[in-house]
Amino acid sequence: MPPTPPLTSRRALVGAVSGLTLAVAAGCDVDDLRAPATASSTGPATTAPEPSEEADRALVDDVVAAIAGVRTQVAAATDPALSTLTTSLVSLHDAHLGMLSSDGSSTPSASATPPAPPDRAQVRRAESGLQGRLATAAGRAGNAELAQLLASMSAAVAQQVELLAGSVR
Repeated sequence: MPPTPPLTSRRALVGAVSGLTLAVAAGCDVDDLRAPATASSTGPATTAPEPSEEADRALVDDVVAAIAGVRTQVAAATDPALSTLTTSLVSLHDAHLGMLSSDGSSTPSASATPPAPPDRAQVRRAESGLQGRLATAAGRAGNAELAQLLASMSAAVAQQVELLAGSVR
């Protein structure tokens, strides 16, 4: 019987997929997702927003609010064992907010600070919820580039959730 080749580890596979999706997402922003204006011989270039464009804008607004809310919660975490991961998560959320904002800024919208600093399990639940929300939003997006961007964000958050799971012992 011929020897079977070694299987790729789950961690290596998740890392490769997440790295690839982040590399693809790094070149995308919301301005890339907007349809180009068409020139008209009778006047300046204008386009009426299509229903799917309006739905995608509302979807982006919802996702931005969700990311900002989770970012605020994660930033409030004070567990020293999570300091590296929370710093990484806040940076990731800032990058995602920057990609989704129309002006390129990564400043989160104003959110109330959680009443008490979250523990590891609460941070993991919040991140898992955000990951699912991003995946659902990717499936609802009408624009293919927006769907890919949201899916890559979901994959990046999923990778961080796995790191959080590994840190909870």
